[in-house]
Amino acid sequence: MEKSVDGWVIGAFSNLLHNENARLEMKRDGFCADHLRRITELAREKSDVGSLAVSIVFRELLIEQLAWLRVRKEPIFRTKAKQGAGSCVLCSIANQTERIYLSAFSRFLQSLEVRKKYEESGSIFCINHSRYLLKKVGQSTQEWLTVIQKRKYGQLTEEIEEFVSKHDYRNKVPIGEERTAWLRASKVIGERESGNDVG
Repeated sequence: MEKSVDGWVIGAFSNLLHNENARLEMKRDGFCADHLRRITELAREKSDVGSLAVSIVFRELLIEQLAWLRVRKEPIFRTKAKQGAGSCVLCSIANQTERIYLSAFSRFLQSLEVRKKYEESGSIFCINHSRYLLKKVGQSTQEWLTVIQKRKYGQLTEEIEEFVSKHDYRNKVPIGEERTAWLRASKVIGERESGNDVG
């Protein structure tokens, strides 16, 4: 999803003067804190984005916010039903891309060749994406995916347990590959039946 967001930002900001639709979307929806940070990072990293284009957009947003502060009649930004994560223009781009990829994955998982590659890979679908896929695939694929996900989550849990146990002063075995298990776990843990699974 990051690549699609970065691509949108680079496209919108590198051609800012001629990209009125992007400017209107940015003015209409604003940005969440995470995506403001990402825009700032890209402006520092990529000359296509640069501080001038970002300054122009930020100026436009500040002018609108200042006007709102003067009259305070109608809310500016955050007018969508659901506030918070997912409510800025870049969150919408990321969510749309995520739905496209997951829809494709749900079809690909019907292939035995794709299943075998997933089984053998170190990749693990996060719990939110697992729930989404389990809703979208047929019964036999659901059964297969459940078994594979249980195995992969179990292996990851064992690696974390091994990492934790090696921090016991009595354990003399050096820490190995399990040192990154907690980082991999941070990518697959989700909210418990949050309702925030991809729509």
